[in-house]
Amino acid sequence: MTKITSHNEDLLCIAMFNLILSLTMDDIIKKEKESLRHGIQEAYLCAEFLTKYVEKGNERDTHLKNLEGLVQNYCLLDYHLDIRPGLVARMSQDENKKIAQKENSETAELPEGNTNYQAILCEKVASAIKNHNVKDHEKLKDYTKKVKRLINVADGTGDDDDLMVTEESENLLDPLSKTELVDPVISIKCRHRFSRKTIMEHLTHGRHGSQCPYVGCKAKLTPDDLEDDLIAAQIVKRSQYQRQLH
Repeated sequence: MTKITSHNEDLLCIAMFNLILSLTMDDIIKKEKESLRHGIQEAYLCAEFLTKYVEKGNERDTHLKNLEGLVQNYCLLDYHLDIRPGLVARMSQDENKKIAQKENSETAELPEGNTNYQAILCEKVASAIKNHNVKDHEKLKDYTKKVKRLINVADGTGDDDDLMVTEESENLLDPLSKTELVDPVISIKCRHRFSRKTIMEHLTHGRHGSQCPYVGCKAKLTPDDLEDDLIAAQIVKRSQYQRQLH
């Protein structure tokens, strides 16, 4: 009787642990990923400022290197958020197997109570991050590629592709309203920019449903595919300020 009670208590503990995590993890991960995206965008804005207003040299290079280090840390946190749900699921499976094996064995010791699952999870996450090559992270590669283009254009060493991409990044028109971006958002699928209100109306009531409104783009979008575009917001703000000066 004691063996069954101990077994049930362990299963209940694991079930409660998984339930709490499942209820909160999705929301937490979504919010934290949004914060990380904002952090990387802010780092890019700082890099843009450095390439435009700080002369080429050791000072600029040091600041750019520090920004890249910051983005690397953001990417490690992003990787952590990606692997955490899978680790939790595997931990649950492993614990259930251990308890089942001990219950079916007449000579096995009873499972230890009060297992610190959070500590075990943190240890597994730390081990996974240690073996992760952050330089292969897509967000870091995207950031370094964009900053390299900024440097090439600022130093006059860029080719036509660098200049074209830089000009495209300053396209401030919403494709639906044909007016300047307002509260800009960007698609994480196709990287096209929109005014928040117009794209939300398009996704809800648009004739083409969830298809990206850019001509030739076949990406299917949902509201979850949109994120705040701090870079475009900064460009719009700067453009409006310059118009006021003239």
